[in-house]
Amino acid sequence: MSNGTPILAPIYCDSNGSFLAVITELLSCFNEQLKKNSTADLRPTSLKTQPITTLLEGAAKVFKKTYNSPQFTKFIPEHDADKIYSVADLNLWI
Repeated sequence: MSNGTPILAPIYCDSNGSFLAVITELLSCFNEQLKKNSTADLRPTSLKTQPITTLLEGAAKVFKKTYNSPQFTKFIPEHDADKIYSVADLNLWI
């Protein structure tokens, strides 16, 4: 939670359908907060911003607040970028 807004991250899913099921279930856990402030914070990578906007069309308004790009100092971890729907921001812990 950040200022009463749920932060939905990290989210990794095998498909768009799985993502929609996960996000629907996660949002149902925040009914009281969403009644007061009808926003949730999702942090997709820059590769997923447009696909997620399209997926949520008609169900939610999507506002792009920043550009999230991964930064690595030693090596790039092996992963399937298509399965990353939302990343955790380390600044949350500072």
